[in-house]
Amino acid sequence: SGWPSNGIILDKCEGLPISPGVIYNNFIAVGDSTTVDAYGINAIESAFMNYINNSIAVNHASGLSAALELAGGGANRVINNILANFDGGYGLDYQETAGFPAFESDYNNIYSNVSAIARHKNNTFISINQWSGSIGDDQNSVSTAPSFFSSTDLHLCSSDLNNLGIPTPFVSVDIDGDFRNSTNPDIGADEYSPISNLDLGNDTIVCKGTAVLLNGSLNFNDFYNAWSTGD
Repeated sequence: SGWPSNGIILDKCEGLPISPGVIYNNFIAVGDSTTVDAYGINAIESAFMNYINNSIAVNHASGLSAALELAGGGANRVINNILANFDGGYGLDYQETAGFPAFESDYNNIYSNVSAIARHKNNTFISINQWSGSIGDDQNSVSTAPSFFSSTDLHLCSSDLNNLGIPTPFVSVDIDGDFRNSTNPDIGADEYSPISNLDLGNDTIVCKGTAVLLNGSLNFNDFYNAWSTGD
């Protein structure tokens, strides 16, 4: 029960070794106060699929949750994705079926706001180093809270994930149609450049209720500036 609880459901979807299926450049935000189990992408017994440059946020669920759930199947590639779970569930839950070629996962941001970022079979992993050391994948991946513009608008507002991806032949533009960096694309569906060379001038004292105007220039491909008091 509850909506939205699943962003994309794949049930027994299979590509081919020479022509895999591709899920790419999606903003997927799931979960609200009524959601029980929440999955950004829920792939059931699906094989030879590529999950590339998706931005996934699980915001709330009272039961099980994962940004990317691979339930059975195998021979899947997970590259350049933001798999963020703000509900205490897993970023990645990987339960392959025996007999398929090796799973491949790298250049992702796998994040959970509580403890385990990932699960494989019955084993859970609390850090990216523990996960990559055990499974052998995600050697170039990170685990950091992504600064999304909002819980449903998954454009990025910080430099943490800038230029951390790897080029893929499937994805040359981002979700907005902006061209990907050809050598160091960004992780997630949004190709962006963080604000640089920003100077707010000297510190000053203002009275409570006084309006303060802050100006900042946007870089190419970007839409938002995000200001913080640092508190």
